[in-house]
Amino acid sequence: AKNELAVKTLKEKFQQIILHEKELAAIEQQIKADDEKKLQITAKQNQLEEIEAELKNANELMQKLILDGNSNEKNKENKSQLEQKISEIKIIIDSMRKYNETLQQSLIIKNSIQEKEIAILKLHDENRRLISEIGQINDYLQQKSLAMLDISKLEFQYSKEKNSFEELLNEEKKIMVENTRLNSENLYLEKNIDELNKDLELKISINSKIANINELIHWLSDKFTPLAALLERQILLSIYRQFNECFITWFSILIDDENITVRLDEEFTPYIQQNGYDTDFENLSGGEKTAVALAYRLALNKVINDYVTTISTKDLLILDEPTEGFSYDQLDKMKDVLDQINVKQIIIVSHEAKVESFVQNVIRLNKTGHISKIVS
Repeated sequence: AKNELAVKTLKEKFQQIILHEKELAAIEQQIKADDEKKLQITAKQNQLEEIEAELKNANELMQKLILDGNSNEKNKENKSQLEQKISEIKIIIDSMRKYNETLQQSLIIKNSIQEKEIAILKLHDENRRLISEIGQINDYLQQKSLAMLDISKLEFQYSKEKNSFEELLNEEKKIMVENTRLNSENLYLEKNIDELNKDLELKISINSKIANINELIHWLSDKFTPLAALLERQILLSIYRQFNECFITWFSILIDDENITVRLDEEFTPYIQQNGYDTDFENLSGGEKTAVALAYRLALNKVINDYVTTISTKDLLILDEPTEGFSYDQLDKMKDVLDQINVKQIIIVSHEAKVESFVQNVIRLNKTGHISKIVS
C-alpha cells in the first residue's frame, strides 16, 4: 500500500512539472511577442516625435504665410499645400495617439509580464523542488524494492504463523465453549448447593425447634400438666369446699327440714336427698325449688367474688323474684341469708310485701297499658 501511494505521488509530481513547463513555454512566447511590440512602440514614438517637429515647422510656416498675406498666387499655392500637409500630419498624429494608448496598454502588459516572470522563477524553484522530491522518491522506491524481497519472505512466514494462529484460535474457541459449559454447570451446582444449604439450615432450625418443642412437650406432659392438674384439683377442691359449704348452709336456713338435704357432686351439680333417697330437682315443691336455686346462686356469687378480684360489680347483687313459693317464715329466713353474704348493695325485684320489712329503700312501680311507671 505504501509503494502504491509513493508511485501515485510520483505521478502527480511529474504531471505538475509538465503543467509548469507548458505554462512556462506559453509565458515565454507571450514575453517574446511583448518584446516585439515594445520595439514597434519605440519606433512609433520616434516617428511621432519627428512628425510633431514637422507639424511645428508647418505651423510656423503657416503663420509666416498668413503674415505675408495673399499677395501672390505662389504663396496661395504654398499655403494650400501646407494646409494639406498639416491635415495629413494631424491624421498621423491621431494615429500616433492611438499608438500611445497601445503603449499604455503595453505598460500594463509589461507589469503583467514582470509578475509572470516572478511566477516563472517560482515555477523553476518548484520544478527543482519536485525534481529533488522525485529523486528522493526514486531512492525510496529502490529501498522499497529491496525491502519487497524481505517482505515476500516475511509474508511466507506470516502465512505459516497465521495458519498456526488460526489453529490456536479454533482451539481457544473450543476451550471457551467448554469453559462456558463448565461455568454453567458450576453455576447450576452452586445454585443447588445454596438451595441445599438453605434447606439444610432450615431443617436444622426446624429440628432445633422440634427439639425445643419436644422438650417443652415433655416438660408440659411430665411436669407442668401434672402440676397444673394438681393445682387445678387443689383450687377446685378449695372452691368446691367453699361453694358446697355455702350452698348447704344457706339452703338449710331457707328450708328448715331435716328430711331434705342438699350438697354438690364433683361436677358442681346439686345433689338432693329426701327422706334418705336421691331425688330429682323436678320432684321438689315450688318453695323447695326456689330455695335450691337461691342458695346455689348466692353460693356461686360469693365464690366468684372471692376468687376473682377484678370483677367491678362484686359489691352489687340483683335478684329477680327470689321468693317465689316461699312461705311467710321463709321470707324472714331470707333476710338472714342476705345478711351473711356481705354485699354492699342488693336490688330485689319482688311482689311480696314482706320484703319491704328488711330493705332500706322501696321503689314502687305500677304497670298500666304495658307501661311501667314509678309510683313512689
